[in-house]
Amino acid sequence: VLVIHYPRRSLFGFIYFLFHFILHGIKIKLFTKKEIEILLKNNGFLVEKNENADVIISIIKAKNQT
Repeated sequence: VLVIHYPRRSLFGFIYFLFHFILHGIKIKLFTKKEIEILLKNNGFLVEKNENADVIISIIKAKNQT
């Protein structure tokens, strides 16, 4: 089982991106739910759940198909 905590592409996600970039010089990648599901599927995972945890973050649960 794989659980990923990721920032979504949204208004608040963009603010999260700016915070990390301006204060720490770190560029983070914002994902849509569809993008992260495609990445997992292309790497042999089956998505079981993909839910919003809050206005910035989503949590996805997937399992290896093999």
